[in-house]
Amino acid sequence: MDKKKILMILKMFQKLTDHTANSVKSKKTCHLEFLNNGDISVVPNFNQNLIKELKSMQLDPVLIVKSNQIDKMDRKFRKPLYNLKSLLEDKIIAVEPFNFPEDYIVFDVESYMRKDFLFGFFRK
Repeated sequence: MDKKKILMILKMFQKLTDHTANSVKSKKTCHLEFLNNGDISVVPNFNQNLIKELKSMQLDPVLIVKSNQIDKMDRKFRKPLYNLKSLLEDKIIAVEPFNFPEDYIVFDVESYMRKDFLFGFFRK
């Protein structure tokens, strides 16, 4: 696909997102509503098994995050806990450094068995 076609698609997508962005709650707002009601399953990488395992150890994920104990946890808990921290503190947490090239386009694509969805893009 040539650069002109890519730019045209990006402009069309931007018009669509500009139109709908003002009519829906932000992902952060929705997640915080669930968290405030005690549902941690909305945090990325927190599945039911992980939640059950933390409960069986009598550990509260929010307290782990607020007390800065993430790195003391087993490796399998770290990514979900950092996702929770990112949501609670409303900031991006870089776990590993990443150097972007000078000119790039990033696409946020979710892939499922039968469909792929383009959720967003960023062009520098």
